[in-house]
Amino acid sequence: MKKILTTLFFALTTCMAICDNLSKPILVLNQMGYYSRINGAQIVVYDDQTVIYRKSKFEYYFVKLTAKEYSKLLLNINTNFLSTQKNDSSHIHTDSIDYFIYDATWTTLTLWEGNRKISVTKLGSIKSIGEGLHKSINIEFKNIVKRLSSFKSIRAVKWIPDKVEINLWNNSYTGYKNLKIVDWNKEWPDTADINSKRWKNYSEPYYSIYLPKVFWPEFEKFWKKKILNKSKLIYLFRMNGLIWQPSFRFPLPNENFWRNDMQ
Repeated sequence: MKKILTTLFFALTTCMAICDNLSKPILVLNQMGYYSRINGAQIVVYDDQTVIYRKSKFEYYFVKLTAKEYSKLLLNINTNFLSTQKNDSSHIHTDSIDYFIYDATWTTLTLWEGNRKISVTKLGSIKSIGEGLHKSINIEFKNIVKRLSSFKSIRAVKWIPDKVEINLWNNSYTGYKNLKIVDWNKEWPDTADINSKRWKNYSEPYYSIYLPKVFWPEFEKFWKKKILNKSKLIYLFRMNGLIWQPSFRFPLPNENFWRNDMQ
């Protein structure tokens, strides 16, 4: 029992430290897509040897690594190689994988080496790159993505941010087959909330709504049941007289270090 309590205390104090933004990221593997249902970082490694990683679509875990674990995780990541890699900017990939032009997903690996920042972006999801489905992407980059995205620790503890970011963009086209529109929960913050943010670099209204974690279990249940349903129904939200298409992500500590370049 004493050992269990000690482990829990260590986990809680680690969480308090990282949630207070006391550490800086040194490596981030991130995925973003215009119409991706779930966006955000797959894994973030901080300079205090703390790691936050995605275990499933709805779960993040954090762990404090030992010096040996920390070195092993970062082993064989060649910064000189990464600095020579070109970024993908086109929606259309040159290999055999078919992409819908409006469903493009990018994977970005960002590292900090002292004051030097290296960032490489490739077209494709973390999963598809890690599985080697893109012939045009260097094998070394594929192996780095695969190794980082498969990281896990038996000592890790589940982590949820104080607020979950719900991304909503106005979907004025309602001619889809099997379309179902549901009303936004009135207890949740909406686009008129003082903390909501409208992004200006989009032709159609695009908002970030910050959902307090007290509402997360209800939203997660709805998402699993409705958005990820197997009936091929397309669920959109009705809010303030407009129709919205949703995605979500978990904001991570000190993410301004890598997200400022992506917005």
